[in-house]
Amino acid sequence: MFIFESPGPMATLPMSPAVQCVVNLTCVFFFVYFVMTVMLTVSEVTGGAIPIEKWSLFSAIESARSTLGSAPMLAIMFLTVEMYALLITNNRGAPPTWVQDAMYMATRFLQISGVMCLATGLVMAKVETDCSGNELNKFSSLHFAIVVVAVRYFSMLLMYGAMTGVVVGIFTMTPESANGRGSIALFHAMNRVAFAL
Repeated sequence: MFIFESPGPMATLPMSPAVQCVVNLTCVFFFVYFVMTVMLTVSEVTGGAIPIEKWSLFSAIESARSTLGSAPMLAIMFLTVEMYALLITNNRGAPPTWVQDAMYMATRFLQISGVMCLATGLVMAKVETDCSGNELNKFSSLHFAIVVVAVRYFSMLLMYGAMTGVVVGIFTMTPESANGRGSIALFHAMNRVAFAL
């Protein structure tokens, strides 16, 4: 995707924002699942000699995994918007610029929320269990914990707002408005201006 070049005389179009966002979401999603799988595999191979489930990093990875569970849904929604823009413009358009910006925002805010989940591993004390066997997560620094949790939930709120913007864009997009960054008509107009200069 990153090194693809047009085989013909036509210039190579830039990678669409939807594909850029899907690549970002995929990398983050699979990184967290990879780390989780490695930690569980180490725990199983050692026969429980290394109690990884008791580490604060494990609970942080588990929290990030649950937060990034919406990444596949976002990726499908972004590709749907892109395909709909192509459908209504005979493969020449792109989603409006504000919808593309909403895609970028939703991707970034989901990533920020996932990073904040991982940051909780830095501020959590050792995981303890109560008399019933339930895990108790305690923060070693209350002030830092408040900041991390506030940023996490604020970024999730902004992500839902950006997702709403993408959904509104799907229902309000018309062939005339599907002329955002990456549309062929816009691309050719920019090339003509660059060639004239």
